[in-house]
Amino acid sequence: MTIQLLIIEDEAIVRNSLKNMIEKNRPSIAVYTAADAYEANEFLQLSSIHLVILDIQLPEIDGITFLTQMRKKKPELLVIILSAHADFAYAQQAIDLNVAKYLVKPVSRDTLLDAIDQSIKEID
Repeated sequence: MTIQLLIIEDEAIVRNSLKNMIEKNRPSIAVYTAADAYEANEFLQLSSIHLVILDIQLPEIDGITFLTQMRKKKPELLVIILSAHADFAYAQQAIDLNVAKYLVKPVSRDTLLDAIDQSIKEID
């Protein structure tokens, strides 16, 4: 089974950097990207996404609100939060929404890859 990963990140440079890094280091993972919640919903409806890397700060809707909505439709989906906020309140909300990991930007390549690898073990 090919793992399908969706990166939801509004900053194009960060989004593309994450995509390239994952594709280079985990070539067996199919990586898709979305710049906002609207694009992300399209992918989630049309594709069999297994894992999401979700930025907390998105245009129009924040990541926690989007995650809450996503959980109602796809409770089994594994989610890694990527945030510029080390704020405990955000982390607590993310934990309550059953995220696999909560990572703070800037995140190292190894930390992100470890989080992805751990999530894939849960999928398998």
